[in-house]
Amino acid sequence: MRKKAAPKKKTTSQKAAARKKAGAKKTPAKKPAGRGAGEYRELRLIAVGSIERDAVQPRRTFPPGPLHELADDIRARGIQQPLTVRAKDGTAGRFIIIHGERRWLAAKIAGLKQIPCIITTAGDGIELFLSQIAENVQREDLNPMDRAEALRRLRDDFGVNTNKIPEFLERHGLGSFARSTISNMIRLTELPEWACDLGCRRPMTAA
Repeated sequence: MRKKAAPKKKTTSQKAAARKKAGAKKTPAKKPAGRGAGEYRELRLIAVGSIERDAVQPRRTFPPGPLHELADDIRARGIQQPLTVRAKDGTAGRFIIIHGERRWLAAKIAGLKQIPCIITTAGDGIELFLSQIAENVQREDLNPMDRAEALRRLRDDFGVNTNKIPEFLERHGLGSFARSTISNMIRLTELPEWACDLGCRRPMTAA
């Protein structure tokens, strides 16, 4: 009795065709750890003139001396850390800074036309605001008025009770403050502009 011939092995192209016919789907990519659901990130060179500051960024003032030092460093070595930006709502080709306003200002002084940016869709809410405060404190502490305004926003815009702000800041690694210190700092936002310019615009550390 004649033996049956062994079935021929399918080629790679035949296997691919069979999967396509059967409706096989690719395995979905795993979501990178630490990112929010649906968050999108893309690294791209963006024209300096297409980028805008965030109107609610905690830091309002940037001392010219350190800014020009950073500009000199950028001329020599380029921007070492990309900015983080988000697309401006309703305006194609425009972007709002999430992190990196000092680098953006220094890049303009240095004469750069384009700068590396990470475009992200995550750009809103109290966690973003806290991350902006943290970045500013790590690089160069906020001056009294910028810090006072940030605390006022935590109270008025995000609903954090004044008595809870010290605990809130400490829990997020932003310093340890007495309740009376927080209340006095928020009162700085009620001072007239001339009083702020006389003695408030200098760096301050936690007391």
